[in-house]
Amino acid sequence: KYQDFYNFCSYESLYKASRKSANGVRWKESVQRYRLNLFANLFSTRKDLINGKDVRQGFIEFIIIERGKLRRIRSVHFRERVVQKSFCSNALCPIMTYNLIKDNGASQKGKGTHFAHKRLLSALKDYYNKNGKSNEGYILIIDYKSYFDSIMHEPLKELVRRYFIDDRLIKLADDFTDAFGERGLGL
Repeated sequence: KYQDFYNFCSYESLYKASRKSANGVRWKESVQRYRLNLFANLFSTRKDLINGKDVRQGFIEFIIIERGKLRRIRSVHFRERVVQKSFCSNALCPIMTYNLIKDNGASQKGKGTHFAHKRLLSALKDYYNKNGKSNEGYILIIDYKSYFDSIMHEPLKELVRRYFIDDRLIKLADDFTDAFGERGLGL
């Protein structure tokens, strides 16, 4: 089912993706404009996808300062965000989630900070039961600087080809990846 291009670009999938994409940004003019003619926009988007047209529309670039850090943001237009959300929800996540370790709770449904906290406590209890009060263990905390900006495209494309068989889904993943240049991805 998740290898099915038509499932990803069905009206129902695109409609659900449009609702999710609007969460937290319904106040924006571009979102309101898209939703004002929602069904015509979904029809047009679906038609373009089925006909193999490029649905990318470029970026809106701006800079923000978040927690004292300067961040360059490249935001896609709302129409493209809807397609990306449907692609992630109906193709990418269902396939890739099965290949993640159990402890990975990042952005997964039903796995939030509470899940991560429980898994950490479980690991600490296991360590204590095995090693007692020994202080020889450690916890490694890693924060990758500019992680998304430094993702190499070729290994990512190889991974997509390993798990997808539908050429149209592969092309769409490649197009979204290539939109960011030679290296890096959007959030």
